[in-house]
Amino acid sequence: EMCIRDRYQRRVHGYYKDNAARYYFRFFYDLSFYVLVNVIMINCVLGIIIDTFGQLRDEKNRRDEDINSRCFICNIDRYEFDRWADGFRNHTARDHVEWNYVYFIYGLEQKDPTEYNGIESYVAKKNENEDCSWFPMLRALSIPEEKKENIEEIISGKLKNVVDEIKTTASKLDKMDKTITKLSNAMASAKSAVAPAKTK
Repeated sequence: EMCIRDRYQRRVHGYYKDNAARYYFRFFYDLSFYVLVNVIMINCVLGIIIDTFGQLRDEKNRRDEDINSRCFICNIDRYEFDRWADGFRNHTARDHVEWNYVYFIYGLEQKDPTEYNGIESYVAKKNENEDCSWFPMLRALSIPEEKKENIEEIISGKLKNVVDEIKTTASKLDKMDKTITKLSNAMASAKSAVAPAKTK
């Protein structure tokens, strides 16, 4: 098998046969360009893609963990129900069934507003304003009243951590966007630099 240098030499030997220095300069210049583009930049782009998929996978795992460890309605942690009540699964299957809320909202939309009672009118007005404050946030009948203050403090701390994580992720995405822009500009500059040399 012919090596890269022999192939390249046979291909351009006629053009550079009277100028060996220019031939070797062009050979190493083209080789460095392809190494830069095909190896370094492509690996950088692949690294960015892999990191992005890794972040998406982490976000999915975080969502799955949140679904399995936190009540969708009251947002109280699974541990609190296992500790102070009769278990998280009993709570989500009996007290706060998310589908019951869906059916209730759908029933309000299908019902004539003139037939609403007081509670239904209150909830319908909240829904029109996209206000979900009527949900029993951080409240559950199965947890003793004296324990709810501690739960609110714990959840407030966790919400603060979530906000900090969102800010950190936004900062990383901004840096990633700047890196991609720099790589695109570098590739465009490299192509524009090689184009005049190929036309000579």
